[in-house]
Amino acid sequence: DRMINDIPEDDWKDQIQIIGWLYQYYNIEPKDKVFADLKKNIKITKETIPAATQLFTPDWIVRYMVENSLGRLWVQGHQSSKLETNWKYYLTEAKQEPEVQAELDKINKEYSELRPEDIKCIDPCMGSGHILVYLFDVLMQIYTSNGYNARDAVKLILENNLYGLDIDDRASQLAYFSVMMKARQYDPRFFTRTIQPHIYAIQESNDLDPNMIQYFVGKDQKLKEVTEYIISTMHDAKEYGSILKIRPI
Repeated sequence: DRMINDIPEDDWKDQIQIIGWLYQYYNIEPKDKVFADLKKNIKITKETIPAATQLFTPDWIVRYMVENSLGRLWVQGHQSSKLETNWKYYLTEAKQEPEVQAELDKINKEYSELRPEDIKCIDPCMGSGHILVYLFDVLMQIYTSNGYNARDAVKLILENNLYGLDIDDRASQLAYFSVMMKARQYDPRFFTRTIQPHIYAIQESNDLDPNMIQYFVGKDQKLKEVTEYIISTMHDAKEYGSILKIRPI
């Protein structure tokens, strides 16, 4: 009721990040308790890490980060696109020494061979997805400047370009929702296309029953080995989050 009546309607328009603001507000009391407990020498645990570490990234910082990472990578290899003229926080390159510029030219030549589908963007601690949705916007600009229609661009972005991880299950659900709504903004029929974004909450293996694992692997020794590897690696994964390194299986 308060969300509808207290927040002006204009604040909801093209402002997917409002979801993150609401979630940060929702976590104020748990966060205050974590830091109060620290003063009593009660350590932060993996269960309280999300509340303790969540800090919503302001819009201008998100734009600065994305425009000077993804945006720069594309513009330096495709200077004719002129996409940077629409980016408020994009910083032009400073003048370089000749030998430095020569090396940069080599890098830019490599970038010039990139197709939009080749780019991989990941936010390994995505929270409610604020950075992801602006990555989505800039990727849409890249695709459409290369002649793709909006429907195809949305599909390709979700299948090839955009990835997100978080240790907080609820935050990841909000990020999933935000990315889905961003896709719906560009493709009104998106919900009929059964496309799933690569947005995940990191899970851990601590509670897996050994009997259940044995039932799953049966007599397949190779399956047993890789299952044990995954289970071992993902133990306490909610504490380690995206710093975990897992070999492809």
